[in-house]
Amino acid sequence: MHKPYPILGFMAHLLVRDGQLIGKQAAVLHKYLDVAWRLNTTACVFDPIDVNMREHRMMAYMVLAHKEDGENELEWVEVPVPPVIYDQIATRRYENEPHVVLIREYLRTHATVFNDGFFDKWQVQSWLSTEKALAGFLPDTTLLDGSKTLTRFLYAHNTVFVKPIHGSLGIGIIKLVHEEGKILAILRTRTGHVKQRSFSHARAVYQFYRKRWLRNPHVLQEGLSLLTVDDRPVDIRVLLQKDRKGRWRKTKVYLRVAAIGEFTSNLTTGGLAIPLSTLVLIEQGLSLSRLERQIRLLATLIPVTLERASGRLLGELGIDLGVAQNGRLSIIEVNSKPWKAPETVHGSTQLVELSFLRPVRFAIHLARTVDARGETPS
Repeated sequence: MHKPYPILGFMAHLLVRDGQLIGKQAAVLHKYLDVAWRLNTTACVFDPIDVNMREHRMMAYMVLAHKEDGENELEWVEVPVPPVIYDQIATRRYENEPHVVLIREYLRTHATVFNDGFFDKWQVQSWLSTEKALAGFLPDTTLLDGSKTLTRFLYAHNTVFVKPIHGSLGIGIIKLVHEEGKILAILRTRTGHVKQRSFSHARAVYQFYRKRWLRNPHVLQEGLSLLTVDDRPVDIRVLLQKDRKGRWRKTKVYLRVAAIGEFTSNLTTGGLAIPLSTLVLIEQGLSLSRLERQIRLLATLIPVTLERASGRLLGELGIDLGVAQNGRLSIIEVNSKPWKAPETVHGSTQLVELSFLRPVRFAIHLARTVDARGETPS
């Protein structure tokens, strides 16, 4: 029997039409509600703007009727703020709106929130640098603070990536390559187009992109000689999640191959997901067992390092690793909001299910911890 109030809330920027969730994230939120229902856990999805801080209550969507073969029927109800909240806000722009910032601050002090907010790339670099055992896996990275820094970095590395510290999906990344005395700049725009331009020196690069693309903070990261498939770069995505006892587990490990013409391998921009074992076919001399040992080490060190250094409570992480031809791994990026598709055509249905089960089970674990401390919803 479900409790009359939700113990778990999925916080997101809700798009609604005629009382129904719509948009790209709707299927994900329905999936989480379905999983919670099957685990006999009362859950809701809500938008922070619907939280009444004075009353410690909010309006939210809860499952009214469970449907085995389709989306659940939802009901718009008033409920107390749940004791455990999983932050699923998918855009930095929305979470940084002033009224949303205020409500999120309130929720952090009145509930247990995990995966709160996005990471910034420079913060992640700084946090990971606190663990000596990770030093050999971190590519050279620095803040971009002017044309002189860019010049020095390009002098040290033949290929350089200029990344917005608050960016996602590869948007706004500029790849710089020394080519026959020129600097070739390749930019991925907000509309998804890839544009190329040639410059004679680094100062010209900086001046050209400064006003439009470099207005916000960026980092410079050395370009890695990654394995490729038909000249398309390959990286490894590791999905780490906490289980029902709060222990970090590897849920998925797979290769991502960039789409033709792309220099990032995001699946949302046409990248292809393939099994990790395919690496042996890509590079014959590669030791898969050695690679897997390195991945296990990183999967152990990265999450505990980030939690310790950041002071945040995390339940899942998406880690992107670059693999060189000699098998050496490098940490390209760590994502606090890894996108998970609720269905798969070519992948493992069991792993998709597990990727949604584990965050809910972890939330239940957190709720029991709250109950054990004698804290109950208002």
